[in-house]
Amino acid sequence: MLDLGMEQVIFIKEQDQFRPKKVEVGFQADGSIEIISGLTSGDEVAIDAHYLMDSEGFIKIIK
Repeated sequence: MLDLGMEQVIFIKEQDQFRPKKVEVGFQADGSIEIISGLTSGDEVAIDAHYLMDSEGFIKIIK
């Protein structure tokens, strides 16, 4: 998960590309994050999403 301040995003795989998607998070503890909404059971999620961006990257969120 990538925290953008007011929004949290994850990167999901769609058509052989990873795209950002807004999620709603709950509790966070010991390196685990509860995702309340924004994911489905079939979504493939990037583990290290920060590697998918450059330092000046702008994220356009799928809602």
